[in-house]
Amino acid sequence: MKNFLAIFVGLHSSAKKQAWEAMDENVQNERKKAGMVAWGKWMQDHAEHIVDPGAPLGKTKRVDDNGI
Repeated sequence: MKNFLAIFVGLHSSAKKQAWEAMDENVQNERKKAGMVAWGKWMQDHAEHIVDPGAPLGKTKRVDDNGI
């Protein structure tokens, strides 16, 4: 059986990062909470297909057409 690694990344652009940082801390916390609830539901919905739920990788680097 093949195993696959799924990597989920939060902020995709500097504009989105700036918009996030401009949000009220309470709004950020509510959105984080909603995201974790959605993630938990996704994990439950797909549990039969997940061999290893993994763990956070820590600080990462983005690779795209412009380099690293």
